[in-house]
Amino acid sequence: MLEKQFDETPVTLNSLICACLLQEQKTSILMSSLLEKAGMIYDYMQEKPWVKTYMTIRPMKTLVEKHVTGLGFKCVKAKKDLEIKLDPKDKDWKCKLILAYHSMNLTPVFLLEGCIATLILSNLSKGDFLVSDSVELATIFKVLAIYQDIFASEILTKFKASPDQMMQRVQYFAERGILEVSADQMTAKLTNSDSSQILLNFFSQLVLPLIDTYLITLNTIEQLCGKNLVIKQKTLTKELHVGIKYLYSQGCLPMLHSCLRETIVTACSRFAQMGLLEITSYLTKKGNSTVFLQCPSESGPKMRALLDRLGRDRNFNKQHQEMIFNEIDQVIMRTQGPLPMPKL
Repeated sequence: MLEKQFDETPVTLNSLICACLLQEQKTSILMSSLLEKAGMIYDYMQEKPWVKTYMTIRPMKTLVEKHVTGLGFKCVKAKKDLEIKLDPKDKDWKCKLILAYHSMNLTPVFLLEGCIATLILSNLSKGDFLVSDSVELATIFKVLAIYQDIFASEILTKFKASPDQMMQRVQYFAERGILEVSADQMTAKLTNSDSSQILLNFFSQLVLPLIDTYLITLNTIEQLCGKNLVIKQKTLTKELHVGIKYLYSQGCLPMLHSCLRETIVTACSRFAQMGLLEITSYLTKKGNSTVFLQCPSESGPKMRALLDRLGRDRNFNKQHQEMIFNEIDQVIMRTQGPLPMPKL
């Protein structure tokens, strides 16, 4: 039933607009820029016929303007264009969560593309896996298999693609002038076109909240590894939710909806399926279940390898890394409850 519901949920113009507005870093965006970005995503959707949508034409100015004003944003004339004021998004967290809610159905649709874009952008910016400013595609595909394993629970249909399917995505970017693929199809590099940054950044920022949630949750679990600590999942989820919101307020994380409790619970469940975490459930007298988490020491090596992979691709600076680890320590302390008062 859930799988059918997922397949029947369409990608709408409203979800495209919300995703574009949510990712915009400036306090305003021109209507022409919004139409260009949404149009590029629409064109890409035509290459994925299994994606359900009722959109039959590229986004049009009049209809997009109605959607934007319906979301609570003002459109002001700017010469022959319209300027969309994004002040409500910057002032009110509720507005950001509304945009995130409407755009989140794009994440499972473009999960593979988001992982590919994140790997390409992070490796090019850092110099990892580079051959003369080019990315080795074979290595990228191997790392992508790790992401497929981690995010297997984030999509109801099977999130698994063969190297040929991955290569088809890369070829699409090459045909649109976004990537340059070598003649032997072994390496690829970004072109200097504006469209290369627009499309890859869009896909990458769709999956960044997932990567951040899983990375912080995994770092928290790693702190429990080999220690005689048993924590209620409900308590850990609540404290991680609060901690991630704090990290967002300090500018460590780009997206507020990295704090969603449902994603944290899904991450814990997935890590348990991967053998990194032990989950034990007990029934209470009222018929409710209480779930406890414990991390065995045997999962340490595999966990650290995953943390190293995610950490390299996420590429936080030293200041943000320290803030994240300090907040994780606070999260673990809060899960233990108030410290006992010393006896006089």
